[in-house]
Parts: sequence; C-alpha cells; structure tokens
Amino acid sequence: MSLEWVFHVPPLRNVEVSFKIRALEPLRIGAGKDTEGITDLPIVRMLWKGGQEVPVIPGSSLKGVLRTVGESLWSSVIGKYVHEDSGGNPVCKGASDLMKEIKNWKIPIDEARRRVARGLCPVCLTYGVPGFMSKVLVGDFFPAYYSVGVIKQASIHRKKGTATNPREVEYVEPGSLFEGELTLNNAPNWMIALVLASLYLIDSGFVKLGGFKSRGFGAVKIEDLEVKAKDLKPLDEYDKELDADKLSDLGYAYRMWTSMAKELKNRYGDRR
Repeated sequence: MSLEWVFHVPPLRNVEVSFKIRALEPLRIGAGKDTEGITDLPIVRMLWKGGQEVPVIPGSSLKGVLRTVGESLWSSVIGKYVHEDSGGNPVCKGASDLMKEIKNWKIPIDEARRRVARGLCPVCLTYGVPGFMSKVLVGDFFPAYYSVGVIKQASIHRKKGTATNPREVEYVEPGSLFEGELTLNNAPNWMIALVLASLYLIDSGFVKLGGFKSRGFGAVKIEDLEVKAKDLKPLDEYDKELDADKLSDLGYAYRMWTSMAKELKNRYGDRR
C-alpha cells in the first residue's frame, strides 16, 4: 500500500472524536501567578457564550498530555525512551534537517513520504514536529457546568518543619463537566488507536490532568465518547482494520493499539 496518508494532501479521511471530561478530583490548569486578582494562582479562563469568562481545559494542554502518554506507550513497546538519542529534544533526532529537505522539495513526493514515514517515530508522526503538521487537532473543552473553589496551601520548610509561602490556589471542583472534541486528519488506524489508548489511560486514572497531581488533584473520567468515522480501512501495510462500532469502548482501542504496536515495531523499532 502507498504512504499517501503521511501528508495532509490529498485529503483521505477525517475522524472526529467527541467526549466529555468529568473532574473526579480538584482540577487545576493554571494561568500563572496573579498579582492583582483575588487569588495568587488562578485557573485558566476564556470568554464563552454571552461574553462570560469560564474555566476551560485548553486544547493545547490536553494535546500535550496525549503526546506525553503516547511517548510512554511507544517507549514501552521499543524498550527505551522514544527520544533518548535526541539530546534532550522532545522530537525525533534529525527531524529538523529532514523537514528542511522536504520543504525545499529536493526530492520527489513519493520519496518525501517514505523518508518522513521512516524518519519520524509514531509519536512525532501523530503529533507533529516543526515543519510537519500534527495529525491531531484538539479543541478547547468548555464547561457544561462547573464550580470553582479556592484553598490555601503552603510549602513546608524541610529543616524547620514549618509552613512557608502561604498562597491561595484556585481550582475547579470535583463533579465539574467539560465537553469538546478532537479531529484526526489522514490518520491511519494505528494512529487512531494510539490517541484513544492514551484517553483510555486518562480515563483509567493512570494519567491525571493539570497541576498539583501529587497533592490529590487531576483525576478525571472520560464520558459520552463518540467516534465519527466513515471508512477505517488500513492505509498501509503496517495498519490493521478497526471496527468503527467498537471505538467508543476505550478498552477495545487500547487492545488494538497493543496489537498494532507489535507490527509497527518492525518498521520503527530500530531506526539507527
């Protein structure tokens, strides 16, 4: 099979994934320090319907979590950190030089597809690198309903055992519900399974969102997940067919990712 899916043209298919995120624990996605507001550490807010400022889970924050989880999933397959040879860079080694070469069109399109598919790991192919657009577009998640709380927290002086630097911290209270969606463009089935498997780990409580995770914040539940996809045929020889009717079951997606990852290792496992 060809590697037409590697770039965003020609358009092959879009897969829309909508779901809700329910806070099981206090949830804090911070907006940084506030020197003039009512709290020291406010949460992120955006304008919503009626011009009201409401708490929001930014798509950029959620995408960052998904990418990090994807790195963990792929690292567990190949038995080492996916970018350990990249000098601390969180993307594939040589990605910058590769994309410059592609951008200058020094090679035919079919060869460009082959080099990108071989030169980037599954995580970078999914979430992009500078010069290569992400296959995953994550929207902001706005609240269906919510409540906000404020607590006072302080650091503990390790030698004296006393509280220092007391501060007021804003958070979204448990029970609050956010809704939104993400879209996958020209994504092969293994990529769809990788994203949904990452959501599975979030839903299962293995991964939390936001800050203050070690203080009991960040556990969420994925609810009302719906996957809209018309055609899920394999897009290349390393892909496998997915059952669109079962994709709302994140456990199924996780199992399919595990199965597909074994085949992907043949292509990406040893990239020296």
